[in-house]
Amino acid sequence: MAAKKATAKKTASATETAVKAAEKEAVKAAEKEAVKAVEETVEAAEKDAVKAEETAKKAAEKAPAKKTTAKKVEKDMTTTLTIEYNGKDVTEAEIIEKVKADFAEKSGSDKEIESLQLYVQPSENKVYYVADGVGGEEYSVEL
Repeated sequence: MAAKKATAKKTASATETAVKAAEKEAVKAAEKEAVKAVEETVEAAEKDAVKAEETAKKAAEKAPAKKTTAKKVEKDMTTTLTIEYNGKDVTEAEIIEKVKADFAEKSGSDKEIESLQLYVQPSENKVYYVADGVGGEEYSVEL
């Protein structure tokens, strides 16, 4: 019986050693699989990042460049109006000065005129006007 016990002990010890070796192999295999899975995940993430960069570059190339247009600057145009009739030459500036003086005299105010409409009647040798909404037969000056 002692021999059986010794054999049983040896068998149990051998079985235990085999189990431990199998466990070690299983752990190593699991570690290898985990490392491989992590490497594959990293590789897939790197590929996704490269694809995202390429997509962004293509989108940037396809997107039209933002065009900036120069704003059109309107300048005041210089104009001169001259009325030539019956041997007389009268400019717009001269007419406006006469109208301003006449309106100041008739209204009793040196206030700046905000709106002015002129009606030139060469046949009558007159310019009728409406200044700031005030006008009539008496609001006229000689050409």
